[in-house]
Amino acid sequence: MAGTLTGMVCDGAKHGCALKAASTVHAAFHAALLAMDGTGVSGMDGIVDDEVEKTIDNLGRLGSEGMRQTDRMILDLMLAKAGRPRGR
Repeated sequence: MAGTLTGMVCDGAKHGCALKAASTVHAAFHAALLAMDGTGVSGMDGIVDDEVEKTIDNLGRLGSEGMRQTDRMILDLMLAKAGRPRGR
């Protein structure tokens, strides 16, 4: 599941957050089905590691270090929208 949702970021979209939450529930269900079938993401793929603790550490590092520029970009996009008339 961690390998599936790492591209999902909170962007202050309000209604979009409900869609992200629903996607997370779906991904968790899908990950459970795959795990029951013995299928999963290899520890050699992306942020996923063979040890769950290391995967969690990688997620934390991605969130704390890797998202700094993303946070700034999302804020810039939201501020640009705030300055334009509604309905566009």
